[in-house]
Amino acid sequence: MKFLFIMILAAIPVFAAADNKGLLDAATNGDKIFIENYKGNINSPLDDEGWTALMEAAAYGRNEAVKALIGMKADVNAVNKSGYTALTIAALRGQSGSERLLLAAKADVNAANKDGFTALMGAAEEGQADAINVLLAAKAPVNASDKNGQTALMWAIYMNFIEHTGAVAALIGAGADVNARDKEGNTALMYASQRGQADVVKALLAAGARVNSLNTGGNTALSFAKDPTVVNILKLAGAR
Repeated sequence: MKFLFIMILAAIPVFAAADNKGLLDAATNGDKIFIENYKGNINSPLDDEGWTALMEAAAYGRNEAVKALIGMKADVNAVNKSGYTALTIAALRGQSGSERLLLAAKADVNAANKDGFTALMGAAEEGQADAINVLLAAKAPVNASDKNGQTALMWAIYMNFIEHTGAVAALIGAGADVNARDKEGNTALMYASQRGQADVVKALLAAGARVNSLNTGGNTALSFAKDPTVVNILKLAGAR
């Protein structure tokens, strides 16, 4: 009997893993029928990163699966190991339909991970203008900042060499502070100038960005600019 007892215990994780794999596949593929007939814990993490079925379905925009999971009491504010909720993941992926479903189910539009990163910042970083507009309509604070002082507007520019002009326009239109500073005193205009984003530089200047602001190191947007077009735009705006 002792040997049999050990064998049964060893088998339990195997069955659990298989069960999780089925739920993961269902969420990925939008298999509403499997989800509605699932008998396990709908909120159990499905992988080592702590993703739930709801996060997976939202990431792929499987809206019928998202609705089914919400109907089965999936936790819309659960977080994975990165501190991301399903809403943040949907925002990063530009899944505006999933965003709407999650927000209707009381997903926290202000949820942030330990670094202060929010769904709006995620949508901005990836240039997801439609996702940004959904979050703004749900009263996401446009000028919230992360632990480094970076706002969603800065995230729309930060580390991006592709211009997210639609995202920038959506944020500016919602009242984003174009002169906000991060903890090193950098502004969105400095980021855009450094990245060579000429159209974004124009948009920021048109919205009232101060061209000669100094960061904590005494640098201006012109100090960061390398692209000749950006340099010319800044100089025409009075940069020195």
